[in-house]
Amino acid sequence: MAATLIWHGIEPSTRKSYASATKSWEYFCAEKGFSTYPAQRPNLIEWVAQRTYGMGSPFMGKIAAKTLRVYMAAIRSIHVDRSLSVEVFTDPTLRRALDGTTSLNPQPHNVAHKQPISRETLKKIVTGGSTIPTIMGDSAFCLAFAGCFRIGELTYTER
Repeated sequence: MAATLIWHGIEPSTRKSYASATKSWEYFCAEKGFSTYPAQRPNLIEWVAQRTYGMGSPFMGKIAAKTLRVYMAAIRSIHVDRSLSVEVFTDPTLRRALDGTTSLNPQPHNVAHKQPISRETLKKIVTGGSTIPTIMGDSAFCLAFAGCFRIGELTYTER
């Protein structure tokens, strides 16, 4: 009964999102001949390094530092589920390795955010042309603007 409470202590969607992390960790351990649980600090650090740079193996591609931290939370969650010690996840060396991942692969800060199409932008896009393709294009943009569509919802590719 207690195990059921522990299992249902996190949302099913969280558990589902953790699945790829645990699959990666378990694959890594199987390939290296390591014991999977409880996780050992040197093995976790090696796994972090291999996920930071990526490998050609299944489940071992390069991932972002932010994703790697979520993956680490997933492995920790398995420890909680199994009533194993989570002390290894507070280890300063492991934390330093995760910080190194962040330093070597920083998230871009100057990502341009897409702005919604304003009435002024729409006026610049709509040409008021007289040919059928131009009129159809202008109509599509006006319809998208009025109906809050994305342009991908109005276009298709012929097969």
